[in-house]
Amino acid sequence: MKIHTIYVMTNPFRKHMKFSRALFFSCIIVMLANCNLINPSEPVPTYIQIDSFQFKTSNPVLTGTARQKINSAFVYFDNQLIGAYELPARIPIISTKTGLLKVAPGVILNGLNGLQLAYPFFKTDTITVAYQPGTIKKITPSSSYYSATLFKWQEDFEGGNTFTSVTGDTTLNRTLNPSEVFEGGASGKLYFKAPQQTAQVISTATFTLPVTASYLELHYKNTIDFQVGIQVSYDQGGVYYEYISGFKPKSEWNKVYIDLQKFASNNRGLNYRIMIRADLPSGMSSGYVLFDNFKVVSY
Repeated sequence: MKIHTIYVMTNPFRKHMKFSRALFFSCIIVMLANCNLINPSEPVPTYIQIDSFQFKTSNPVLTGTARQKINSAFVYFDNQLIGAYELPARIPIISTKTGLLKVAPGVILNGLNGLQLAYPFFKTDTITVAYQPGTIKKITPSSSYYSATLFKWQEDFEGGNTFTSVTGDTTLNRTLNPSEVFEGGASGKLYFKAPQQTAQVISTATFTLPVTASYLELHYKNTIDFQVGIQVSYDQGGVYYEYISGFKPKSEWNKVYIDLQKFASNNRGLNYRIMIRADLPSGMSSGYVLFDNFKVVSY
């Protein structure tokens, strides 16, 4: 009987392949472990939701209107700046302990949307925030004027009108029309009807300004452009004025905060007055600017 010898061929690389696979997966495990060491999982924040501020005034006769336009918040946690946020905002607080949240009211400077200012005359609110990762805590910070705020000049048109004409063919008058009044019983109105073309008015009341922070606050609603200026009267006689901000038409009442410090620092004088200028654009038969709650504040 013929015997057939059967040779079983083994793959010389099989053991090597098994070893290679084991080594490959081991490397992956080691790499993932190292990745976790290098990039550990991030802590889950506690979220703070702020939609708006509540502004309070205890003495409206002194401080004037409480109607403000706070549209941003400068947020600090345990005295570290988290950031400035346009409202409404959801703010992540990354911490593993309870801490103090400080929220400073922010406004648009000189009517320019890109310039946000932590307004120096508004109080910062302080709130205790507990460590609750993944939760959303809604708060409404409160604010008011600091007690040291000086109200240098105000005009709300309730008791009259302290603006007078400088040049032009129309002037700023008081309006009692409810559809034109922002709040209270009266507002100011600068009205043009062709052929009237231009107006420049000035406040008859004067005020002093320091070299430190000072701002003009006002509400307005308008169909034509207007500018806001300031005039200085010098100790030795003579005056100088400059228009420092301009505003486009707004179909709804708006509030602005205009920086007076630069002008006052560069032009020291006996006293100051606010000026307004507007022109009826070519092609328009009529136009107006409504004003309310002029307020100059400083320290």
